[in-house]
Amino acid sequence: MPFRFQLFAFFIVLSFLVSPDLARADAVDGDWCYKDGRSLSIDGPKMITPGGQAHTGEYDRHVFRYTIPEGEADAGSHVLMVQWSEQEIRVWQGSTKPVLREGEPEIWRRCHLRTS
Repeated sequence: MPFRFQLFAFFIVLSFLVSPDLARADAVDGDWCYKDGRSLSIDGPKMITPGGQAHTGEYDRHVFRYTIPEGEADAGSHVLMVQWSEQEIRVWQGSTKPVLREGEPEIWRRCHLRTS
């Protein structure tokens, strides 16, 4: 078997092994942390809120919206998250209606990269 073919086969196999992580890097899915210690997790329309509750929201590959559930601070408020880069999301929170990027956002980072 020629070396070039073996090298090509190696990279094909390697791409299958790491492709789930690469796919997530280009989407809002994953674990996100804020500098004050809060964190959340997004997996498609499912999430774990900063208050630790399993919840669902409106999912798009680079955008996530949800209403803060009962039992958490600011329950009933709407939250909009927009993926700004592979490692950063911007988060806006409104009181009674879905927020359309009003005010200054919080900047959250992927948890494994948080440096405070």
